[in-house]
Amino acid sequence: MYLRRHLIPHYFCYSIADDEMRSLLLDKIHGAGAFRRFKDAIHQFGLAEDWYRFRDRALKEIAIGWLETNHVAYTDDTGQPRGERG
Repeated sequence: MYLRRHLIPHYFCYSIADDEMRSLLLDKIHGAGAFRRFKDAIHQFGLAEDWYRFRDRALKEIAIGWLETNHVAYTDDTGQPRGERG
């Protein structure tokens, strides 16, 4: 899935299984100061490591999607060449 960067917190919230926690996080990501509120909440609820891991995977996915869409060669995490070479 090719995600837009600003939607990553939204997708993270929906990945949370606990309905109450998900709802609390979703409330934090709207309006002015949204990212600060979201960041404070993930630390408060002990979700910071989960968030950063989720965010890193999503950013990697965005980058790979861009590279593939634009036919740019790259090397994956295992050292294997991917994409077009030439």
